[in-house]
Amino acid sequence: MHAHLRQAEVLARLGAADALWHAIGLASPIRVTEILETAGLRQRNTYFSSSDAAFPDRYAASGDWAALREGRVALDGGWRTYSSGPGIFTRLVLQLALGLGRGDASGRVLPAPSAASSLPGRRMARRGGGG
Repeated sequence: MHAHLRQAEVLARLGAADALWHAIGLASPIRVTEILETAGLRQRNTYFSSSDAAFPDRYAASGDWAALREGRVALDGGWRTYSSGPGIFTRLVLQLALGLGRGDASGRVLPAPSAASSLPGRRMARRGGGG
């Protein structure tokens, strides 16, 4: 997941809005179930390090690998979770996708908000001062 989120950061900096929002959707434990039909719902306060095929054991996986490739086997969260992913994800959405914040740690200005073509007519209003 870390590599996926870092790739999304690069997409934001390149201005690849559609690819960025697709990557955000794949990282979202809810949205991923709408993008990938075989993805199962996942815990939201931590992130899984991988997606594992929902086979009961390695023998079943070995015997029916074709079912996975054909999309007939669900994708569940892997066996290992970590908790830094949600923070990276939140920063990605707020700062890099929506352009909210003062800049990154190096003082660089944040990119402009990235509106995906799948979000036509959406507007964002920002209130409050800053400084």
